Amino acid sequence: MDVLKKGGPFYQWHRDKETVVAIVPRYGTADQVRWFRGPTSFAGHMMNGSTNGTKVSLDVCLSRGNSFAFFPNHDGAPADPTQGMPHLTRLTFDLAGNTEEYKTEILNDWLCEMPRADDRYYGNGEYRNGYVICHDPSRKTAGAPGLSSVGHFDHKTGNANSWSPGPDSAVQEPCFAPRKANSPDGDGYLLTLVNRMAENRNDLAILDAQNVEAGPVAIIKLPHRVRMTFHGMWVGQDALDNGRYSAVRTK
Repeated sequence: MDVLKKGGPFYQWHRDKETVVAIVPRYGTADQVRWFRGPTSFAGHMMNGSTNGTKVSLDVCLSRGNSFAFFPNHDGAPADPTQGMPHLTRLTFDLAGNTEEYKTEILNDWLCEMPRADDRYYGNGEYRNGYVICHDPSRKTAGAPGLSSVGHFDHKTGNANSWSPGPDSAVQEPCFAPRKANSPDGDGYLLTLVNRMAENRNDLAILDAQNVEAGPVAIIKLPHRVRMTFHGMWVGQDALDNGRYSAVRTK
């Protein structure tokens, strides 16, 4: 507040501050909130979370420094992009422990963001498939720097693969659409907008969510440019017809 009163920026990055996480019960009271603390980190977007016994986990794109260069450092120091590179990371909190510490495990070393999963499996500890926009280091000819590929992580096998739209192109956050309402986890399609920067327009690429690296099964060529968008969802025809949406969790 003191910074705002002096006309300073609303957001600032404090490299000297620890990370504080609150685990809040959905149906509980304020005195049941558990607080955990860890090293300085920047939490981006979340892929999924789950509860297994007394342990709560969260899969999130995490970096050790400021991922948003437009957030100035509070001490005026220049941004360090090497510290702001996010990787898919699992945070695990043990509610039965007597410590405020939590466990951190990097699930994949690719630079990535905008993670998604099969919507029907959000909150399910058994989910297997996750999707991101990413930089696959094996793709030397990706046209746009940075996050220029769509990636698929298989949490059961640890395998990862990706698809890149080619030169002068980049991808936006994928959206998952199940093949059928009761199809298994990850059985469906990914819809992602592709920025064709040299042509100042977009494609809508439709990928097989189980075979992302094979490339699109269909492409819809849009005659105009679509600005960077994110956080969409697939809505089936039945929901459009009756005006009610529900996610079906399948085990």
